[in-house]
Amino acid sequence: MKKLFLPTLVLGVGLLIVTQTSAQSSIDPPELKEAKKAYSQKSYTQALKLFQAYADKNPNDGSPYLYMGYIHESKKDFPKSIQMFRKAVEGNLSKSQKSTSLLKLALYYNYYQEWDQAAVYSSRYLKVNPNNKEVQKIYERADANRGRTPTRVSSNNNYISTAPSNDPPPVKKTKTEYEAILKQTPSDEEARWELSLIYFNEKDFVRAESIMKPLVASFPKKPSYSYKLGVTNIRLGKFNEALELFNLSKKHVDREDKQFLYYLYLNEGMASHKLDRYAEAEAAYLNSYKMNGKSSPLIALTKLYYDMSKYESCITSADRVLKTMPNQLETMMYKSLCKFDSTAKDAGSLYAFETELRKKYPKSENIPDTYYPAMIKLARDYTNQEKYKQAEDYFKVLESSYSQDREYLFYRGKALYYTGNPKKAIQMLSLVENSSAAMYLTAKSYAMLNDRLKTQELLKKAGDLKDIYWGLANEEDDFIEMRKIPEFIEFLNKKGADSEKTPASSN
Repeated sequence: MKKLFLPTLVLGVGLLIVTQTSAQSSIDPPELKEAKKAYSQKSYTQALKLFQAYADKNPNDGSPYLYMGYIHESKKDFPKSIQMFRKAVEGNLSKSQKSTSLLKLALYYNYYQEWDQAAVYSSRYLKVNPNNKEVQKIYERADANRGRTPTRVSSNNNYISTAPSNDPPPVKKTKTEYEAILKQTPSDEEARWELSLIYFNEKDFVRAESIMKPLVASFPKKPSYSYKLGVTNIRLGKFNEALELFNLSKKHVDREDKQFLYYLYLNEGMASHKLDRYAEAEAAYLNSYKMNGKSSPLIALTKLYYDMSKYESCITSADRVLKTMPNQLETMMYKSLCKFDSTAKDAGSLYAFETELRKKYPKSENIPDTYYPAMIKLARDYTNQEKYKQAEDYFKVLESSYSQDREYLFYRGKALYYTGNPKKAIQMLSLVENSSAAMYLTAKSYAMLNDRLKTQELLKKAGDLKDIYWGLANEEDDFIEMRKIPEFIEFLNKKGADSEKTPASSN
């Protein structure tokens, strides 16, 4: 979309005002006639005094504010001008005057990236002029960026929303009010959209989805609707549905709208990543990064490359993030995990990350689940170092989220065995399927409980998978008491052949 700069708009609308002045002057009150006369003569100081005096006596008339807006604009005092136009559109104006004022406001806030205000005024303009494609693009872009901080400042280095003013911003309706409107008029597009955003922001994604769906069905060519419904579906775990909606949005989005495409590709990457469609996720993240070069896609790529075991790419991506964001903990984590899981087995990087993590979160229970991937590796390494207390500190935090994870089950089971809790160890280790190491540890746990038959049963399963365990059982102290039993010695010598078969335990 071409950028429409304020001076260009001033010229076009200034001509419109002159035409309206001569057409309406015959029916204007005397005070307003005098003010317009001063305006037409470019006696702007006098005109401002006369328009303000008239406005004070006639607060519901929007026309004096309209003219004062143009006077301030001619002086290049855009913030003051916009304050006047905002007052104008809340008063009585002709249809053409209101359209012109709303257009001015929409363009101004779009240019200075005040997204919430741009969405409000472009939406109001489109109610009067629904076929204006340029303003439709402004609305879609602004709506996609609601709540985001502007990156362009006005000419006096103040955002218009923070400039001193007694004029309050437009007041949005409440959830109850929007629901009442929809109940009476289900086809009200703006009410449906605003209500869906309220539910989305309240994290009631089920309700938000149900309200958004009719919008996408009725307006499939409006990319902001399909995009937002796609994001909602991601929150609901409906990743395939989200991708379908993102594809619909891509068909109709303005290819020049880099900001919208940035978020669209970023969320497309997230949905593909969740579905383990790694190649598609990588392409989407890279496209997102191309739109504006921000760090979020690189952070996502770092995690993606870790999941793909592309450790060198992971580290390279992480380094690009950390160059501009040296304290980005999540990126630090994945870089350390890549070094830990690679052939180098660099544990130093993982413990350096732990130091930074614990500076921010001294208590393990306060660590967000974002960092659980590092916690499980730390717990594992502490277990292997026989630092069971430190390992258990992390295991306790992870148990609700990792209760079915093989790595968690095995290493916590191992820690429990070596800290004298064989029964709890068995509970954990028995859930690790097709693991000879887990079977062997389970055999050790049963040996600690003096259950010979269960010890033999699990030892045979482990030995059938890896022959090395027969020799270890003959050597390790964990089976020293078992080796005092002749039947167990015979079992070891025969490697479980013709072993006793009974479901009952024997001590």
